[in-house]
Amino acid sequence: MWSPEPTPIDSHARRRKKRDERLMVLHSDVLLAESLAEAAVSDGYGKVSALHTIGAAFQAMQHMPPTILLAELELAAENDFDIVHLLAENIPDLRTTVVVDGSADPQMALDALVHGVHGLACRDHGVASLFRVLDLVRCGETVVPRHMTEHLVRSLRQRPLRANPTVRLSARQRDVLRLVACGATDKDICDQLNISLTTVRSHLTAIFEKTETGNRTTAALWANAYLDEDAS
Repeated sequence: MWSPEPTPIDSHARRRKKRDERLMVLHSDVLLAESLAEAAVSDGYGKVSALHTIGAAFQAMQHMPPTILLAELELAAENDFDIVHLLAENIPDLRTTVVVDGSADPQMALDALVHGVHGLACRDHGVASLFRVLDLVRCGETVVPRHMTEHLVRSLRQRPLRANPTVRLSARQRDVLRLVACGATDKDICDQLNISLTTVRSHLTAIFEKTETGNRTTAALWANAYLDEDAS
């Protein structure tokens, strides 16, 4: 996991070799979305789209499926990160980065990672730092701003160490929950366990009810704390 530092912008050194990746910029501010798209073209991305709503992103992916998604955190988080899940399920190789404010709730950023986001880029660090994050994410890295890593580590350290003996998950439910904790989408779980999407969602409903978590984020945290101790 890599934590980027602020980097000065050098406008004369920004133009790079053209890349084949298709970048989708998703931001509710039209001006910012288009400015980021223009900066991406200057940075070497040859195929860039700038979109302002989740609905527009759904439609655009039918015509030009992106390989990299750059999204505003609050917009990506609408409806429990549905946009991230939908794109990831339809585009298996998609790499997602979200832009966060320096003052953003670290828990929301942690939720983003649990839901499959690969990189967090801090708006306060500038455009050059943003494209450094995109480059790392494009190469398979997971990137978190340094000021948020402390919260991430603290969350892991503060998790309960003993299991709740009243919770009993089936072997298949434990398999599903382990994959959720690793950030797998519903489609990923279907493929890895060779079960239908309906079956996956049925297992998730049962898991949320049994663990009293209610969503993927808290279920993943529950899994990190309790799953190895759980017995059917």
